[in-house]
Amino acid sequence: MWTKKKINRKDIVFNSVFFSGMLLGFPILKLYEMTFIPIEIIVVLFGIAVLGYLLVKNRLKNRTPWIGNLSNFIFCIVVGGNLLTFLLLGINSYFGDRQVMSKTFAIVRKSEIYSRHSRGGLRVVYIDTRQGYNKRFTFGRAAKDKVNESIVLRLSVSSGFFRYDVIRDRKLE
Repeated sequence: MWTKKKINRKDIVFNSVFFSGMLLGFPILKLYEMTFIPIEIIVVLFGIAVLGYLLVKNRLKNRTPWIGNLSNFIFCIVVGGNLLTFLLLGINSYFGDRQVMSKTFAIVRKSEIYSRHSRGGLRVVYIDTRQGYNKRFTFGRAAKDKVNESIVLRLSVSSGFFRYDVIRDRKLE
């Protein structure tokens, strides 16, 4: 038979922190879209979260309501990695320079994303960032003709707090 488990305060706190860490993924995606930052930096931040787990692994065994090291490992990765990434991208964007300069980038590739929820698909444009990687920009279906005609993408860019450029506006030309 099923046994009733009493939910205590520790369960609620840890589950709330985990859920909040997962929800940080949504603003992180938006901030990552508007920042010229290599994905390797994000990987390093999640690596720091792994190191944090290794440092507090023995303490977590006694304090968390979850059973097993895998649950604690996932908790540290999700919460720690998302928190560090959100702090880096958020501080870079919010405390960055407000002076905007216009930069033009050549469009390297155009494609479409189809799903059952978006009629006709989303238009995707890839540009070369001149820093060794490509950046992806998504446009709605209303911009289909504009995307097909465009050969360059003009971005209004400002310097971020950590010197990673922040995209303030974009325009197809």
